[in-house]
Amino acid sequence: MRRAGLKVHAEQEPGAELIKEKHTMSDNQLVLGDLSAIKHPYTDYSLAEALGLAVGHRQLCLKPAPTSLEEAREIIRKMADASGFNWISGKAALDVLDAAIDGRDLTNDNRLI
Repeated sequence: MRRAGLKVHAEQEPGAELIKEKHTMSDNQLVLGDLSAIKHPYTDYSLAEALGLAVGHRQLCLKPAPTSLEEAREIIRKMADASGFNWISGKAALDVLDAAIDGRDLTNDNRLI
């Protein structure tokens, strides 16, 4: 299965290949550990999918993949700013990245409610 320029196995979520153990860089892979369990409480969207969105966009632009969560958040923020519509997936991606980076509680503070 191919999605946004990524090879994805059917049993994996997009971006799942980026998630390993801790929030560090190792051999050009982002390693996240227990952050991999972060999901949006009001929509079916995970941190792996947000990272897959950022990586896929960078691949389409023929640029290197993001090397940190902060860089992935900035990529998606720029995509959302350029969007001419209410981009729900982008808002959910920014929410899960904010939760991973800043520890934001998405049940009380998110862009979808």
